[in-house]
Parts: sequence; C-alpha cells; structure tokens
Amino acid sequence: MLDDFGRHPELRNNFEFYEMTGQEQKLEMWRRLRFLYEHPELGKKYFKDGDSFDYTVSWNNYWKNALPVGISLSMFQLTVLNMANDEQRKRWADKIKNLDIIGCYAQTELGHGSNIAGIETTATFDKATDSIIINSPTLTSTKFWPGDLGHHATHAVVFARLIVDDNDYGIQPFMV
Repeated sequence: MLDDFGRHPELRNNFEFYEMTGQEQKLEMWRRLRFLYEHPELGKKYFKDGDSFDYTVSWNNYWKNALPVGISLSMFQLTVLNMANDEQRKRWADKIKNLDIIGCYAQTELGHGSNIAGIETTATFDKATDSIIINSPTLTSTKFWPGDLGHHATHAVVFARLIVDDNDYGIQPFMV
C-alpha cells in the first residue's frame, strides 16, 4: 500500500502539509481520500469486506493521524457490519464504504467515559408515532470525543438504553 501511495504525488506527505492551518489540512485530507476513491486501483482495492479497519489504521499512520474519517471507516463501519441485521447491512454497508455517508461512533459520554454500564442516554420507543426518541437528559450524558467527525459526520451510531413501555432493555446501538 505505501508503495502505491509513494508513486502518486497526490497522496505523498510533504512539508507544506505541516505548514497548513487545521482547516486546510482537513480539506487536503478530504482531497486525498477522494483521490483514493476515484482511483479504484489504489483506494477501493483496500476496502475488502470486514477488514477496512486495518487499512484505515495504515492510512492514518502514513498521513500522521490527519485522516478525517478514520473512525467512520473503522468503528462506525465495523459496528454496522457486526451489529446490523442482513437488511440493515444491505442498506448501509456500501454507502459507508463509498463515503456516501460519513459516520461517527457515539458511545462515550462526558460523565462516564467509556463505562458503557453508566450510559444515561435513552432511546424510548413511542408507540403513538412508531418512532424512537433519543434523549441525553443531562450534561454528563453528552456524547463526547467524536473527534474530527463532529465536523464531518452525516450519520452516527448512538449507544443508548432502549426503553419500551417503561422497561429498560439495556444498551443498544441506533443509526441516527
């Protein structure tokens, strides 16, 4: 993979990158990532079902942790692939892999870190509207540490306590 990148000036690291503002670096990383998707011989060959996380880590290391969608292509994508049913995977997987949607992973809460048992966010089923109402009722239940995806995400996998008829069915992921 690194040999592939080295052959293309559009993908190489350069000193100018480190002189850019944060916003300029983000735009540059989006340009590089889009270049990969537009050149299947480079980008898409690294997206094999279920293992894009390994490539995302390699890309992020090569680009000095500047890749703006690392979480989307790792934790978000892996959560969808591993926790969704067949119908949901069919609906979302290709859109995630092709960057048609950019996702973040919203589990961590400000007051609880990664203590999943302490999650306060609820997802209450409303029978009247046949919908799920997601609520983070306190400051400590604020979803935190989404990284750069707080600026770029179009979707999120939100972890919340599923409440149906006042019964708590524990922590579940929800596509939002």
